[in-house]
Amino acid sequence: MPAFSITNSQKSEQSPEDALNQLLQSKSETLQPLIRKLSHTVQVLNNCLTEFGETGLSLSFNGGKDCTLLLFIYCAILSRFNKLNSITRPIKCLYITCIDPFTEVDEFVDYCAQRYNLDVMKLLGSMKDGLKVYLNSNPKVKAIIIGTRKGDPFSEKMITQQPTDGDWPYVIRIHPILDWTYKDVWMAIRELNIPYCTLYDIGYTSLGSISNTLPNPLLINPNTPSGYDPAYLLNDESAERNGRVKK
Repeated sequence: MPAFSITNSQKSEQSPEDALNQLLQSKSETLQPLIRKLSHTVQVLNNCLTEFGETGLSLSFNGGKDCTLLLFIYCAILSRFNKLNSITRPIKCLYITCIDPFTEVDEFVDYCAQRYNLDVMKLLGSMKDGLKVYLNSNPKVKAIIIGTRKGDPFSEKMITQQPTDGDWPYVIRIHPILDWTYKDVWMAIRELNIPYCTLYDIGYTSLGSISNTLPNPLLINPNTPSGYDPAYLLNDESAERNGRVKK
């Protein structure tokens, strides 16, 4: 199985910068609500680069759909920023993994590291402990870009830019897609032709570990090879985490 899936394998491969610019310039009425959200996300990331600089930013990346979208957009913006400033550096990323990760997820993260020139620090354990280790190893990092959306666990009081909570290692959290929906994310991934983890093609809608994640039962389709429809066909956005095993 390949490390990634892509919406249109026949479409000529564009750089993230070219693909993003093309979508932002689209006159399609159907795409305008998405383009407005995309424009806001671009503005947030551009502001972050101005405030913290390229060396002061890192991306939280675990191969999930939200951070995959965010990585692509950030790469597009960083490409232009680096050309203007004559910079070529790997993108710093933090990957907090678990004891029993999906092989497909690890392979996809490795694929992205090569495709997008990422400097990935992979750490096992809790986000809090991993963040402490990461920031100690990367003292120039002042802000971390995170693919959290409203509706995710513990996201109720989040805003676009805020520091970590009191007993956490101090860093600024940036949430550029906070107001995006599940359908927004998949529409953007498909419109931009972004490679994504293959698990999303076989019914998984929210990725955790092997022990706590199953395909979403709402996507069961005995007429497909895997027995499930792909994640982007989920109609009930509130059921995004229905494949997560409750403890």
